[in-house]
Amino acid sequence: LGGQAINRIESGETSSVHPLRAREIAKALARSYADTIYSTVPDQEVLALSRDIKQEVHGDYFLAEIITKGVAYHIGYLPSAIRMRIEELFRKGSITTIFCTSTLVEGVNMPADNLFITNYKKGYAYMDAVDFRNLIGRVGRIEYNLYGNAFLVSVNEKGTVKQK
Repeated sequence: LGGQAINRIESGETSSVHPLRAREIAKALARSYADTIYSTVPDQEVLALSRDIKQEVHGDYFLAEIITKGVAYHIGYLPSAIRMRIEELFRKGSITTIFCTSTLVEGVNMPADNLFITNYKKGYAYMDAVDFRNLIGRVGRIEYNLYGNAFLVSVNEKGTVKQK
């Protein structure tokens, strides 16, 4: 899903892929998508966060590597200080693509130009109309841009995008 859907978005826009079935899927897709990005020049705040992740979490934690390519994931068990810095760098545009679990529905303010929705679940239950409106309200925030795009992506059992 990562490269197939997101590659159609113009550079300079921010994208959020949400909500995924589980945190492991969010992490795997973020890593897979980051592998398609060959070169970036991260700013000093991104480099500092990468160093801090290596020191505070683990030296081999791949999040430290992928954020230098402008890619991250946002899941509940990330240390809160790191999660908050990821959110801030996304708002600034230093991180341009975030793969999320249902944390985005739970009041996190991370406006995006594009939102890719792969299912309608919040945890194990299906989202209600209020949660869905809250989710799609994350794109096109007036203080950031005039419009946004929400894409409903149909994924089959094998994890590949269905063409329509």
